[in-house]
Amino acid sequence: MKDKILELINDQKSPLFRIMAVYNENEPAKRSFNNNICAFHIGNGYILSVAHNLRLEAQLFQSINETDFQNDIISNCDASEQQLLTKCYILDPQTNKRYINIQDKNDTQPLADTLKKINFDRRWITLYAKGICKPFLIIQFKNNQFYNDPTATAAFDPNNLFPEPDLGRNTFLIELELVETYYTEDISLYRITNTDQNIIDKIPSTDISYEIVETGRSLYCIQSAPSSNLGRMINESRIKEF
Repeated sequence: MKDKILELINDQKSPLFRIMAVYNENEPAKRSFNNNICAFHIGNGYILSVAHNLRLEAQLFQSINETDFQNDIISNCDASEQQLLTKCYILDPQTNKRYINIQDKNDTQPLADTLKKINFDRRWITLYAKGICKPFLIIQFKNNQFYNDPTATAAFDPNNLFPEPDLGRNTFLIELELVETYYTEDISLYRITNTDQNIIDKIPSTDISYEIVETGRSLYCIQSAPSSNLGRMINESRIKEF
């Protein structure tokens, strides 16, 4: 029993991972990560997480394509607001995208206030729907092999795996798409996409149980470590009657 419990927090066995919103996923030098949330692989490439974080708003987005910038933002601003926005979001003609580049920290709050004033929707669910950023599953190991499998490792796009020496980990990114949200139950369902099946088959999963738990029964709860995105912890809990 103890070995089974320890598997739940082992890098090679645990079904618990993280989802993060990734901007500029194919541009490693400009890639950025936001909105960290826990998630479980429930099999066949389906990922289960909470839904409430999708309704939260990013204070500022990190990049946006020029067409959306002009149509959805600049067209709704006055001259001074346009000046602020074009000052803080710089156009790269090669990618036809604007990237955030705030030189004066005093511009941060006025920039956020301007986006709020024009009702630019910065909820994560909207940013995903517009392709401004994408959800990715984050999986990390101490070595540079995906579950110690050279074949699965070789199936990764080179942009989607990289060492992080400061963390002592190697990070693997797996693209997701949001399938459905169930806000009344606070559940969101994602599906792995654009990913080799060999990779999906290696990811540990857990079954969903619909069992009604009796009062007093001992349960084990797995969660990410409170002080680090790297670790996992497991706690014993009991169902109490009120």
